[in-house]
Amino acid sequence: MKYTFLEKITHLGVFKYLEKKRFIQYALDFEQTLRQLEEYLHISDDQEEIINGTLETACEFYQGDWCGFIEVDMDLGLWTTTEWFNKSPDDKTKDFLNEFESSDVWQRWIEAIKENHPLIIEDVEVIKGKYPDEYDAYKRLSVDSLIAVPFRPRPLGVVVIRNPKRYIRRSSMLQMLAFVALTAVNEKKLFERARMA
Repeated sequence: MKYTFLEKITHLGVFKYLEKKRFIQYALDFEQTLRQLEEYLHISDDQEEIINGTLETACEFYQGDWCGFIEVDMDLGLWTTTEWFNKSPDDKTKDFLNEFESSDVWQRWIEAIKENHPLIIEDVEVIKGKYPDEYDAYKRLSVDSLIAVPFRPRPLGVVVIRNPKRYIRRSSMLQMLAFVALTAVNEKKLFERARMA
């Protein structure tokens, strides 16, 4: 179907208007969510509670059903999920995940971590032919879509939202929440090491 020049301009104008409107809503939700999280963080010094609250906030913001903190050991080629929040009261995360996942399947994730950019998959069906092993892993983990953002330097890994329903192309909130979670995870590890010593 061919469009006239006027129809193309009109269509482009409507698209830009809708994109601007969506961005404004994102910015408002971003600010409100950060303000609420900050208020919450000021009344707690329990690192476990802060980690869980941050992952839950990410789930609520993106309307996902699971959010996890996944650490990567590049030398050993292993991934392990150390912290997570599941909206379902029947959490089967331990059943779905192996204690350590091999990084052989996750080459695109490794590239994203090395290049420090988000990995966004709006529909896993799109990668079925090109990345069959990765697709099979997503099916095992009940993933239809995802947003993953890297964190570094220690530990190294990603924070992932499974099956987000909104703002899937906007990863900046998840990047900010990944930093909050990383800080709390490091403090928790430091406290545990000090207690053992």
